[in-house]
Amino acid sequence: MVMHLTKKLSDKLKMSPAVATSVNEFTSWRANYIQGSGYRLVVFMNDASRFTIVANNVTVAKLKKLHEIFNQALVDTLHSLNIDLDVIGCYLEELGDKVIYAKNADRKKTAQLNKCTEDVLWALDETLNSIELSMFANNLLCNMSDNDGPIVPKVKMIELLAKYGLPVIKGST
Repeated sequence: MVMHLTKKLSDKLKMSPAVATSVNEFTSWRANYIQGSGYRLVVFMNDASRFTIVANNVTVAKLKKLHEIFNQALVDTLHSLNIDLDVIGCYLEELGDKVIYAKNADRKKTAQLNKCTEDVLWALDETLNSIELSMFANNLLCNMSDNDGPIVPKVKMIELLAKYGLPVIKGST
């Protein structure tokens, strides 16, 4: 798994990651840290689907366990979409335990991450938790800046998860 960190996040982690070369977009994620009046969020975005995951109330001390925060937020968000546990397990296995932190150097992907972050901030409210923020962002129509046209991130992620040959949604055949 490759996690591309924004400059703000890599500064918070006190890291200087290098630029990653040739990555699998399905296992490649972008991460951005934002904080403001009473909130501290990490917004993760998948490169292949623009699927967004939000981790709320993330302090600088908790950032040291970024991979654990990511895994928990991913499982919670996929579970809230009613994704089958076997499919979630297959995806986590494909991501692996090893995380390669990389510099966020792709301008198009950075613009997409910034748009996802804006969408999350737009929905930010004291009553919204991480899963609700993630669900809001994943139901919005997005332009992938290629010839495929606009997509809905959760629909695209479900399509990509179908590659495992298992029923993606619980109870579907």
